[in-house]
Amino acid sequence: MHDRMSYEDRMAYEAGVLGAILIDSSLLPDISDILCTEDFEMLAYQEIYQTALDMQTEGKPIDAMTMSGEMKRRSIHTAGTDRLLVDLMGITPTTVNAVLYAKEVKKLSHMRQIHQLLDEAKEYCTDPNSLTDMLMDRLRIIEQGKRKGETKTMAAVSSRFVLWARGEGDVDILTSGHSRLDKIWSGMKPGQLIVVSARPGVGKSAFATNLAYRAAKGGRRAALFSCEMEDLEIMQRLVSTESGVKMDNIVNRSFFGSKDGSGESVAKAVNALKELPILIDDNPAISTLDIRRTLQTEPGIGLVLIDYAQLMTPTKRGENRNLELGEITRTLKVLAKEFQVPVVLLSQLSRKKDETDEPALVDLRDSGSIEQDADTVIMLWKLDHPAQGDMQKVGVKVAKNRQGKSGTVVMYFDGERMRFLETAEEYTPKKGRGRTFEAANRYDPDFPWEVRQA
Repeated sequence: MHDRMSYEDRMAYEAGVLGAILIDSSLLPDISDILCTEDFEMLAYQEIYQTALDMQTEGKPIDAMTMSGEMKRRSIHTAGTDRLLVDLMGITPTTVNAVLYAKEVKKLSHMRQIHQLLDEAKEYCTDPNSLTDMLMDRLRIIEQGKRKGETKTMAAVSSRFVLWARGEGDVDILTSGHSRLDKIWSGMKPGQLIVVSARPGVGKSAFATNLAYRAAKGGRRAALFSCEMEDLEIMQRLVSTESGVKMDNIVNRSFFGSKDGSGESVAKAVNALKELPILIDDNPAISTLDIRRTLQTEPGIGLVLIDYAQLMTPTKRGENRNLELGEITRTLKVLAKEFQVPVVLLSQLSRKKDETDEPALVDLRDSGSIEQDADTVIMLWKLDHPAQGDMQKVGVKVAKNRQGKSGTVVMYFDGERMRFLETAEEYTPKKGRGRTFEAANRYDPDFPWEVRQA
């Protein structure tokens, strides 16, 4: 066991790493990917390793003599430093195993930090929930080998930019599946908070659930937190979307024994859906702490969806609901960035306007901080235009987009199958108050719109 290893054995691994660096400094980039300075237990070894890292950044050659001179310049050279540097090289039998030594030092560092954390927990005087959150948060940081608030030099960030410019290490972007919307929106990126807002009945839950459905279809693990719907209702909607069977027939269970093949379609849909990597939490009092715990305990989550902001429970009571919602959105933005996952938050629009009026950012209900904290805001509203059967024409507007354009596309919301169909029409609002939808181009009434299925 690593935690039972003797001090001498632990120091031998640390010495092996430093000796290998002094013999062959070309090993340092690989070793620095594994170890940070604090991973060394002995202070003298920390000073030698940090000096080596700094010399590498400054482009200086690294060996026992140059290291000694650099440590003198930094006033961290002692009477025994030169002897220590020579000994490190002498007791290192080979540099071949340097990376293996570094991994062993990392494991020992993890065990040491965990023991320190457990000792701190004994003195942690607070409620069990706070203690659990603290422990899980710190354990995740230990596992990642990073420190919160770690600063980066311009040289490091510049290197990332060069890799990005070359198309290397591109960010994995999730799209909506609607080609015209994606051209405006540019998709969901890790670390972003995306707000989807609408009045009740316009289909914001269906729109957002379809994002999770599409992400899961592409192999991305999605976590869906619903304050409003139970897990069975979410499943019913997904079955309708997957099978094409109307929601009424699913809710009423009339697909059993039907002659139109809907029963077989539902069975196939259920078999397909049960394989999708979607997690559902239908706790009606969901909080940001619950979301954090899920992200900490469920590895590999690639999308978080929350339905919806106004129903969430604050972790601490504010003077009014606006302040509480502000705290919720700020925390969600922090979680998105911390766990590098896109977070989609549903939000209601103010009821002051008519449901067919084009909304603006000022119509976000209860909190101006929703607009402030969001990277992207997408707004849905009913267009004052005759429906096509069961389908309502809807405007889908990218009202805010920090990393892209803004604009509006026209879709049909098929409420019977809980899906959106994108049209080829251009949105042109009429002048004056109470603006309504008007197609920019005249069309054949027998085939008024081109449909692209989500």
